[in-house]
Amino acid sequence: MSSSQRQAGPAESRSVEEIVRDASNFEFSIHRPFRQWIRAGRQLLTEATLCENDDSVQLAYLYLYRYAELVLEKLPQHPDYRKPEYKDELAQTRRTLSQSLPKLEKWKPRIAQEHEQHMRAQEQAAIQRQESRNGSIYDTPPYGRTEQPTDRMSDLSISSPRSPNYTVDPVKDQQLAMEVAYREIERRNASNSNPRRDRSHADEDPTRAIREAGQRISRRTDSRDDRGSQSDLRQQVKYSYPAIPAKPTRYDLNPSPESQSRPSYRDAPPPPRPAKEAIYGDGMYDRPARPAKEPIPDRRDSSLTTAPPPIPTKQTIVSTPPAPTSTAPPSSRYTFQSSARTESGAPLRTIFLPSGLRRTFLSVAQANTSRNLETCGILCGTLLSNALFITHLMIPEQTSTSDTCDTTEAGDAALFERCDRGQLIVCGWIHTHPSQTCFLSSRDLHTCSGYQVMLPEAIAIVCAPRHDPDWGIFRLTDPPGLRHVLDCRQTGLFHPHDEPDLYTDALRPGHVVEGDGLEFEVVDMRP
Repeated sequence: MSSSQRQAGPAESRSVEEIVRDASNFEFSIHRPFRQWIRAGRQLLTEATLCENDDSVQLAYLYLYRYAELVLEKLPQHPDYRKPEYKDELAQTRRTLSQSLPKLEKWKPRIAQEHEQHMRAQEQAAIQRQESRNGSIYDTPPYGRTEQPTDRMSDLSISSPRSPNYTVDPVKDQQLAMEVAYREIERRNASNSNPRRDRSHADEDPTRAIREAGQRISRRTDSRDDRGSQSDLRQQVKYSYPAIPAKPTRYDLNPSPESQSRPSYRDAPPPPRPAKEAIYGDGMYDRPARPAKEPIPDRRDSSLTTAPPPIPTKQTIVSTPPAPTSTAPPSSRYTFQSSARTESGAPLRTIFLPSGLRRTFLSVAQANTSRNLETCGILCGTLLSNALFITHLMIPEQTSTSDTCDTTEAGDAALFERCDRGQLIVCGWIHTHPSQTCFLSSRDLHTCSGYQVMLPEAIAIVCAPRHDPDWGIFRLTDPPGLRHVLDCRQTGLFHPHDEPDLYTDALRPGHVVEGDGLEFEVVDMRP
């Protein structure tokens, strides 16, 4: 299990104790390079910051607590912990942790309050469902509305509840997901415009382009189902493994016992019926005061059917957001639903991959490809509403042969410095096979494990322009692939692995969604 595993989706409200248990549940291997673990910690801190800026405090708490667990408990177990070359990095890591720890105490009361409100809402929803089954007048949606796909975008962007309970399925509702993705990326870009960003779709009408995106994705992914090698690969992986049990927390960041108490509402009498706006729950009304006990009027009365407030213009959605601070209002009123799971059942957040990225990368790599040399790039992005958006293609300083491609030490340092500065998450890598077929070699598997140990959703894209299939998107299975490769001590270029089915397709079925209209920046860091 990787250092970023078992995150909860924002739509899932949990107690502090549950978050702590999940945050502590990750495996630490002393066989991985020590610097890799330091960088994994920096990525966890970045994820915590992004979640805080997105007002996803529960996830921010999880990542920050896990960062503390890694720094205080796990790193001292590594044999290289006391080596002089890591002294400065460790000192900086401890300073950063010391500055961040107060946030855990600051967030605890809010998390406890949100969890209690969530439990209250569940109890009340259960009562309302029972009333509906008993023939309640609330069977009919307020205002006589029935939800249609064409209505959902306005509901989502304007009038959804502020609590992140509105979910978008990026697979079943691809058109809506792409529209939301485009709007959210535009919102982020408005505060950090960059002239070097790829503008291959700049001349298109964005609304029209994104409305067609879901259909294009569907056609493209359906056609991949007919490609035999990909189908055969997917059919090989059929696991039903139990989830890995949680590990106990071993230091004094545990919440106080008082925060565990929560009153039971199961024995309480049903509350009075709330006003209709509260039942509708579109996020544009304040919660009404508890109504007095009086006969419920006929809902057909014209006094109860006033129209909702006018919908703001589209410019409201894409306007420049406030500067990200811990007190900023939520940037999103929705969450992307996890569309796939690992072989152990852990959820995987969706990765939105710009469809033009592969073509751009092949163009960058063409000089090496023509000389039968591999080229690699790093996929970096951001975390928004429980989804990962690849926004940067980094080409670090590297060395290449016909069968290998490795970033240099200086290239790694520059890459992670850029990621830290831009609050970017490393989401995986892309590389060419100039003469080989489309697969992950033994050495590729070890490279993948290094990325997946930092981020369970991390992917590997292989481009093999001389063969069919000429590309693929993969991840290590978990289990058995990730754990097996992490424990492997062999270093040969094409050394064998005893365990079968070490990796699987990540595109379909999987957690990667390719989308037209998503922009990205190419950063070539080679000298």
